[in-house]
Amino acid sequence: MIRKTTPCLLLLAAFFIPACQSASYKVDSPTAVDRTASKQTIETRSGTGRKLSANIAYINGLPVPSSSLMPTMYEIAGGEALANTVIDQGIKEELALMRIPITDTMVQQEKQLILDNLSPNDENEAVRLLSQLRKQRGLGDHNFQAMLTRNAGLRAIVQDDVKLSERLLQQEYALRFGEKYQARLIVTPDLKSLKLLRNRIISGESFSDLAGANSTDISSRQGGLLSPISLADTNYPSTIRTELAKLKVGSLSQAIAIDNGYALLKLERIFPASELEYDQVKEQIRQSLRLRIEATLMRQKAAEYVAKAKVTILQPNLLESWKRKKLEYTQPQ
Repeated sequence: MIRKTTPCLLLLAAFFIPACQSASYKVDSPTAVDRTASKQTIETRSGTGRKLSANIAYINGLPVPSSSLMPTMYEIAGGEALANTVIDQGIKEELALMRIPITDTMVQQEKQLILDNLSPNDENEAVRLLSQLRKQRGLGDHNFQAMLTRNAGLRAIVQDDVKLSERLLQQEYALRFGEKYQARLIVTPDLKSLKLLRNRIISGESFSDLAGANSTDISSRQGGLLSPISLADTNYPSTIRTELAKLKVGSLSQAIAIDNGYALLKLERIFPASELEYDQVKEQIRQSLRLRIEATLMRQKAAEYVAKAKVTILQPNLLESWKRKKLEYTQPQ
């Protein structure tokens, strides 16, 4: 795809930095063991008065011991739980050095940010969507609270690293409110193939049909149609943006050299710029841009903790799960 890959700029992605976390209990010596019951229970001082059982479920009346599920649980979710523990430890150590506490207000603000992003104008709808999202991601009360606390800590650590210059704000204004160009695209690995396709289009064949049948770009699935592009969007190659600016609606570009071959554009439409002036939306832009940059820095910081941690795995079933999760955090986006 001609659009360059950018590291996690979607705001909501940062809110949902993985939050699967194994529960931690302080287990004292057992104070009572019922050896006559079919269900062996060890009473502990967990701080909540709960009882920890050697059996965690029953299937058709037969007990399921926790030991029978642990290997599977380690393999499925152990890596994520361990990664979160690594991140939490990194956050705790760095916040201690910075002398910044995580307050209830900070945690609540993280939840409010999610709600505002889901539905800024309808609180009830935002709550409904959040509930739905939590179910989809398996975030119960414990893990959701852990995620909010984790994000609050990460945000506190990175927030002073966000520098918003006037140039960045102006660029963001152009991206969001400026003129946009929507085009169709064909990409081929060699120049000869592209020229042949261009001649066929000039002769009357459908650009979208030829894009669907011949283009190597992912946009071929929709006949080469691209999302509207701002000329200020540096995620697209400068050659593409320069060529778009030259085109009239309905016209074809010349062959454009790009990293993975050659491209041909057809301009479909131009969306006019918003009537909102820069000064009218400057603070809105500042806030949203800050959140987006913080989101990127938060993910980078989490990845840094995972990459640098010296982790020794003692449970064989956990090893592969940890390797996979570590790779997810540390491989280039």
